[in-house]
Amino acid sequence: MTPTPGSHGPPHLEDAELLDYLNGSIDSPRAAVISTHIKDCLLCAGHSRRLLELSIQWDQAWSTLSSTTSPGLVAALSGADLSPVEGSPEALSARLARWISKGSELAVTLALPDLHRVARYIVPQTGDLVTARSSFFPEQAMAGVTRSSQGGEALEGPVLEIPGHGPLKARIVVEIEAASCSVSVQLDRYPAALVPPLAALVNQRSGDVQVRQMAIRRKREGLVDLVADFQASPQAGELLILIEPNIATNLRL
Repeated sequence: MTPTPGSHGPPHLEDAELLDYLNGSIDSPRAAVISTHIKDCLLCAGHSRRLLELSIQWDQAWSTLSSTTSPGLVAALSGADLSPVEGSPEALSARLARWISKGSELAVTLALPDLHRVARYIVPQTGDLVTARSSFFPEQAMAGVTRSSQGGEALEGPVLEIPGHGPLKARIVVEIEAASCSVSVQLDRYPAALVPPLAALVNQRSGDVQVRQMAIRRKREGLVDLVADFQASPQAGELLILIEPNIATNLRL
């Protein structure tokens, strides 16, 4: 709960807990406390109504998207865990809805190796997953084995580089050890006038979806280099890597 400014009354409810309460996922004793608080607090009562309206609108929007967009993209992102991403639930929900509606900027499948084999990248015909205005040319992708960076640490392993418009380039690096698999998704020379996109790693076997906000690791004149790092099980099989479509900094979601 958040303390009420200038008041000695009970603190206000956090958005996450209110959403859980409205979705019926709070245990009964705590739900009773929240219900009583909402009755006694006009601010939280009004806020809970707005969140409920938003939840209903999101359910309706999701139903519409499910019937008008790629079933593959809806299935891939429907279970996305947005908790590691900073931002309000409203803004993140709007970004996810826009992503599903427009398609990904880039989609690549990473096939993790069976015993005594090597990891490989698959750039199939993913037109149902990718926006028609994608800035990348997956047909020109080149795979190799090289060193790249994950945060401040070196990754050594298979790498896929995908050229884009102008100096833009995407790079996906994987390093597999006995008990862990590190995947680094990188964008080089990304326009600084665009919002750094979200990146998703989808476990095709379990359906788990990790989402990260791509972070700036280097600034150039009018351009930035971005990175998002993920961890997966070496036994995951196939991983689907998705990048959110471009968002201009002046676009309010």
